[in-house]
Parts: sequence; structure tokens; C-alpha cells
Amino acid sequence: MFHVPSLGNIFSVWLLITIGIVSFGSLGLVIASVTNTMQETQVLNQLLWLPLIFLSGATIPFMFLSNAVRHIALFLPATYLVHGLKRAIVDHAAPTALLVVLLSLTVWFILTLFLSSQLFRWEPEAKIGRKAKLYVAATAIPFFLLGLWEAKYGRVIAEENTTIQRLDAAEKAEKEKAQQPPKPATETPKAPAPGKH
Repeated sequence: MFHVPSLGNIFSVWLLITIGIVSFGSLGLVIASVTNTMQETQVLNQLLWLPLIFLSGATIPFMFLSNAVRHIALFLPATYLVHGLKRAIVDHAAPTALLVVLLSLTVWFILTLFLSSQLFRWEPEAKIGRKAKLYVAATAIPFFLLGLWEAKYGRVIAEENTTIQRLDAAEKAEKEKAQQPPKPATETPKAPAPGKH
């Protein structure tokens, strides 16, 4: 329907989607644990989700972002999820080739789940103190470290460049193929009519 020739490595895609759902779901639990009102929850959601959506390559292709924004995006968990999905689909990357992405999201899931369990309140009237809200910053630790490492070595940016070049080359080849005139059909000699020599 969408002219997608292949879904890549299906197991890697499934694994990334599963770990992505539980990881970002656990971040939602942390947000719900530290906010006291619905309005506070909505403000915090917007502050967190908009950068995750727009800077990760999910809505705007990663390589179309400016160099400075790309380096900021290296500190966001959604960047690694989107990058991993792209590699699994376009490059057919196996889970072993996506270990950094899978491990970082798994560590983040464990950390956010632990923090949300520590901040959980049975009584909605129980208020969370301002100091407890600083625990949310602790959820950024794995991606802060990973972002520093990626900013130094540039692995994600290099892989994104390679993927874009491969996609551009494939698109160019497809266009050239479509623009070629069709080959003329070879005519088969007609058999003589019966009775005529």
C-alpha cells in the first residue's frame, strides 16, 4: 500500500517497539508520580514530549536538522529509538548490531520504573515535594552519558548520513529506471497462410 519493499529485520523492529513502549510508558509513570494536578501534568508532558518528537528524527529527518540541533538530539532517548528502528528497517540490522540502543532503552526503563515506584502515592491528596521532583532529572542520566559519548565519536550521525545516502541512491536508481523508454517488443515472424507457398 505504501510502496515499502521490505520491513527489514522484523525481530529487531518488534524488539525495539516493545522496549520503546515500556520505556516511554515508564517515563509517563514518573510524570504521573511527580505532578499534583492535571494542569501540571499537561505542562510537563508538553515540555518533555515536544522535544522528543521534533528533535529525534521522528517527524523531521534527523539529517535535515542543523548541526547544533543534531548534537542536542543525541541526548534524547527518542533519537536512539528512531535511529534503531531506521537501521532495523532500512539496513536489516540484527539485534546484535543494535545493542547500544537496546541496552540504553532497557537501562532507562529500569531506572524510570524504579523512580516511579519510589514516588508512587496511594492517596491523591498526598503532595510531592519540590525536592522529589528533581528525581525526574535522574531519568536523563543514561542518555546524558550516551549523548556525551556520541558527541565525541559521532557514530549515530555517521550512520544516519550513510542511511540517507543509500536511500537517495535507491530513489535515484528507481527514477532512472522509470524514465527509461520501454524496450520494443520483438516481432515473431508470421507463419504463412495454409495453402500458400
